[in-house]
Amino acid sequence: MIHSLTCTFCRKSEHDVRKLVAGPGVYICDACIEAAHRIVSDSLPPRRAPLWRRAVARVGRALTTLATQHPRVDVTAASSGSSL
Repeated sequence: MIHSLTCTFCRKSEHDVRKLVAGPGVYICDACIEAAHRIVSDSLPPRRAPLWRRAVARVGRALTTLATQHPRVDVTAASSGSSL
């Protein structure tokens, strides 16, 4: 008797799926992997930008606010890294 491998999750035979990935005593087919990926990616919160990127954006917004509130202040020197 020939024993056919099956997906541990949906019980489809290795002959009924495109791929069957083996783990330690378990198997998962490509369709179950796709379903799991959708479930996990839908439930994860959106990734936050790195701290340095958020800080740069905040400084940029502050400089823009400064330039609009005080049009005579030259913010190009501050943003280019020049010292006063």
